[in-house]
Amino acid sequence: MKKALLILALSLCGGAFAGDSSSEKAMRERLAALYPSTKVDSVRQTPVEGLFEVVMGKNLAYVDASGRYFLLGGHLYDLPNNEDLTEARVAELQQTQRIDRGRLGRAQTITVKKGSGARELWVFTDPLCPHCRRFDAELEKVTDVTIHNVIVPMQPGSESASRAIVCAADPNAAWRDAMREATPGRASAPSTCKAAVELEGNLALAEELGIRGTPSLVSGDGRVRQGAMNAADLSAWLAPAIPAVVRTSVGGS
Repeated sequence: MKKALLILALSLCGGAFAGDSSSEKAMRERLAALYPSTKVDSVRQTPVEGLFEVVMGKNLAYVDASGRYFLLGGHLYDLPNNEDLTEARVAELQQTQRIDRGRLGRAQTITVKKGSGARELWVFTDPLCPHCRRFDAELEKVTDVTIHNVIVPMQPGSESASRAIVCAADPNAAWRDAMREATPGRASAPSTCKAAVELEGNLALAEELGIRGTPSLVSGDGRVRQGAMNAADLSAWLAPAIPAVVRTSVGGS
């Protein structure tokens, strides 16, 4: 959220610019008044009435006639309040909607049982994802949980590294080694390995569930969380019981 807003480097000023909101010239003047530190290269009216295309260097966004709401990278931002409205809505939906855990049985996993293993957690993860490696270190601090690592090679070059892990004589040991390397190796793996073929099934399942990034977490009762957490927050997140609403995807219908 913050990264996209920082890219814009907007310095906010109060008040709206008075003028003809349907005019590209008036829209450019409005943006200049609202965000004086941002260089706007071009403004064009889109086929949608009241929606303008704005080019700022390498960034292309769509903005409503008020100059307040920006659509950037598939997310809707309230710029004066520095708020990603899409991210906030997705987080709200994730609090009440769940994945039917029966569907997770289709995943090929590397499973680790800690303590009693009473709680369950599915982690959609990638061996070349630095956030996943940091999160794995936090998982070491969590007790009484069964962790199902669902490898989804989304990062560039991770397909070979993922195959090397799942096709190893001891996949669990290979996974632990990969997670502990500062820069995991991209070792070659056999092209004919049943487990490697099943990685494609993991990717298909992630897409079906609306999981488009790693790490993404699914609790034993089907709640979804995208992104890493520290050990304390994860333990708290695994604890609650929320009335379930079964869904087919994280971000879709």
